[in-house]
Amino acid sequence: MHKDGTEVRYISYICGNYSRSGKAACNCHSIYENALVTLVLDHIRTHAKLVECHEDAIIDALASAQESETLSCRAAYHGEIDAQRKRIVKLDTLVESLYEDRVSGLVPESMFKRQIEKFEKERVDRLQSVDDLEKRVRSIKQNADNAATWARLIKRYTQLEDLDAETLLLLIDKIIVCDVQVIDGKRVRDIKIHYNYVGDMNAMAASSVKVSGTVA
Repeated sequence: MHKDGTEVRYISYICGNYSRSGKAACNCHSIYENALVTLVLDHIRTHAKLVECHEDAIIDALASAQESETLSCRAAYHGEIDAQRKRIVKLDTLVESLYEDRVSGLVPESMFKRQIEKFEKERVDRLQSVDDLEKRVRSIKQNADNAATWARLIKRYTQLEDLDAETLLLLIDKIIVCDVQVIDGKRVRDIKIHYNYVGDMNAMAASSVKVSGTVA
């Protein structure tokens, strides 16, 4: 409450894990909304100005970081897809052979049905696995454009003054408020801001900006 008697509301955020499950899940760390908004606004403006001045270099750095991370994943996915497809071809051969054995009387009908059901279930599961893996590969290919998309969005906000819900949803994927630490006698905490399309910029070589705040 102000000295003039007017009431002032202070909004703060508390750790969701602690709120739900108590000390067994996490510490009771919190942050005032106005402090968090100030930090996020500064982070957005800083990165927007970096992109405005060094857009090509930052896009290249982000793309390179993403590419080095996804090359191994892409190779692994393609290898798994090839393995699954080879097994599907093998299953088709086994099913064909099984039908021939039934016709020739080498396999009893009861055994034929059990084996057919087993092979068909495996075939369906492997086809689904191939579909899922191919979706992941397509997603990786899309990542190549993510750096440019992020740069195009954020460079509009060099003069951002207010953090409204629309801007927050457009730019930010999630914000992680870390626990308080004491460094050189001061209580500080890290705020990890993950942007849409590019994730945690603090982890990217394109930026040397580390967001941290001093708390009372």
